[in-house]
Amino acid sequence: QVKWAVHSWRTLSASARAHQQHFGVDCVHSYCVLPLYHVSGLMQAVRSWLSGGQWIVWDWKRQQQAEAWDPPLPGSFLSLVPTQLQRLLLNAQPGVLESLRQFRAILVGGGPTWPSLRQQARQLHLPLALTYGMTETASQVCTLLPEAFLQGSDSLGRPLPHATVEIRGERGDPLVGRIHVWAESLALGYYPLFSEADSLGQWQQRGFTPGDWGYLDSQGCLHWLGRADELILTGGEKVMAAEVEGEIRASGWVEDVCVLGLADEEWGQQVVAVAVPRAGISLSGNELEKHLKQHLAQQLSPFKHPKQWLWCSGIPRNAQGKVNRQQLRQWAAQQLKVAAPGS
Repeated sequence: QVKWAVHSWRTLSASARAHQQHFGVDCVHSYCVLPLYHVSGLMQAVRSWLSGGQWIVWDWKRQQQAEAWDPPLPGSFLSLVPTQLQRLLLNAQPGVLESLRQFRAILVGGGPTWPSLRQQARQLHLPLALTYGMTETASQVCTLLPEAFLQGSDSLGRPLPHATVEIRGERGDPLVGRIHVWAESLALGYYPLFSEADSLGQWQQRGFTPGDWGYLDSQGCLHWLGRADELILTGGEKVMAAEVEGEIRASGWVEDVCVLGLADEEWGQQVVAVAVPRAGISLSGNELEKHLKQHLAQQLSPFKHPKQWLWCSGIPRNAQGKVNRQQLRQWAAQQLKVAAPGS
């Protein structure tokens, strides 16, 4: 179910220029460990090309295993996804950490960070810049400046100069709701369902609602809560699957995890974790569950803890790494002998 977003040079350059303005830099040097066929890698190249900066391609596996990195060029940027950052910090040598501290910003996006990961990065004085963006927006529309991160902010920062972010709340809670984005970098549409005659594209006239939940704080900074279709309602409480998944990963006991909401007669939905044990672990499923519960007890409110744990050898994902949640829900429902979604 891959969707292809159609961009023009104008939309890509609008995103790149906004990045320069947001960080107050004239020249963008980018160190790239992300694939160019995703917007997160492509935009690093565009930013450097347009600003006259250097674009350096790194072999991620080699960098991850290195005992030291060469010092980056002054004012450089590195982009990582949260899992890359976590794996890097698990094995990082002092020489690598020293180089990481010298970046203007380490952009972290493509998924939510979790509290223990952010805490570790702060303790190591790493200049993280948490971001919110997507293919349809040509990457960033909100980015937290590293100075604010190191001072304790966990938000995704204010909108970049080319973007406006609104929250379309619901009656019960008007401050929390779906995120709505307008930006000069918005794609023209999805291929082939767009009009080449319309050079602006319908999204750039109406804005774009990506299906994410969040809110804006008093400083105008965005806080992402999760995907609307991944919201779990259990006993009247709202649980965002991404937050629970992040903390389970942070335990270091699993290779992969997906948190689902399945039918429950008493609570409406129950929180279910499907996980792949970390390679080399010889513990039984019950022993692993005990360790994970102890970890989560220190990080999350009790209502967010999984009521059921399922173990498997692999979680179904597409070529882009996104979980096939429909397939996984069907399998989990069969394992737990509960009503499958849509039945």
